[in-house]
Amino acid sequence: MISLKNLHLLISIVVVVPAAFIYGWDPANVLPTFFDFSAETTDQKNIFRALMIFYLTISAFWIIGIVRRDYWHAASLSNFVFMGGLGIGRLFSIIVDGTPSALFSIGTYGELILALYAAYQLRLYNIENKKTH
Repeated sequence: MISLKNLHLLISIVVVVPAAFIYGWDPANVLPTFFDFSAETTDQKNIFRALMIFYLTISAFWIIGIVRRDYWHAASLSNFVFMGGLGIGRLFSIIVDGTPSALFSIGTYGELILALYAAYQLRLYNIENKKTH
């Protein structure tokens, strides 16, 4: 079940699930602990709780991709899109807004590396599958 083929999904789950709870469990109290902002209004809390559920559901899909071989490709593709989208969004923010905190900077690198690794895995195992068929 757990193999190098699933490593990008496993790493992403280990990172994204805790991030989900940091963002959404108790945003008014938890966010200021990790970041230099807080979520005080109902609308702000709503955004972070929705992000939490989105992160948890995408992580659940990655778990399905690990457990069910027939979902691996879709899970890996969603991992590439998710991590690549976050990383590119953060790069855009760096260009427009300037350099973020160390935590967000590390996150940017991590997201881009995971996106590239997912793309590599998709290519590697697509080629491997073509050889066996």
